[in-house]
Amino acid sequence: MMIHTKIICLNNNKHQAFIAIIFLLLSQSILAKQPPPDFYTLISKITSLQANFEQVSYQANQANLGKILKGRLQFKAPDQLKWHQTQPSEQIILIKSGLNWVYDVELEQVVKRKNNLKNTPLSWLFGFNPKQAPQFLRHDKQQDWYQLISQSKLVFEFGFNKEQQLTTIIFTDTLGGKTHINLSDHNNSPLDDLTLKTPDGVDVIDYTNN
Repeated sequence: MMIHTKIICLNNNKHQAFIAIIFLLLSQSILAKQPPPDFYTLISKITSLQANFEQVSYQANQANLGKILKGRLQFKAPDQLKWHQTQPSEQIILIKSGLNWVYDVELEQVVKRKNNLKNTPLSWLFGFNPKQAPQFLRHDKQQDWYQLISQSKLVFEFGFNKEQQLTTIIFTDTLGGKTHINLSDHNNSPLDDLTLKTPDGVDVIDYTNN
């Protein structure tokens, strides 16, 4: 009688283990088949962003142009962005309310212009292209990639990590030249309005009326 009871218990344990394995496999299969989020779901979550950037440009033959830009960016939705380049030289770009200011620290000069972001990767961050969204392209190296090829043959690629943070932007021009922007050390804390502070005596060149 005791032997019979032990056999029943062993059989029950095997049955439960088998069910657990099947459940695990089914769960993994369901998760694997879940479609990635659409691009606007990801980009619309970016209401406040601070990150370090590294920008590298390449020629069409993949040769490095030898100029690596480094610094930190800040973005506050819907239309404020501050790009503070610290290497190899210091330059600050402020984009806000339809205008942009470019402050060259070494030249002690600020150039002010109207924004023209429609053919740049920033156009989606600022919500300029609601009808033309990049589509999911592939998943690799723990990133989901989205791509759009415009009518003028410009190619935009965006990479998001598993935390759904924007980590990479790649822009390819009509001649095959590429610009890679890698973002790191993200901080999504709320930001105050972004401003550009310059010392007294800095020249301001205003092209907004042209």
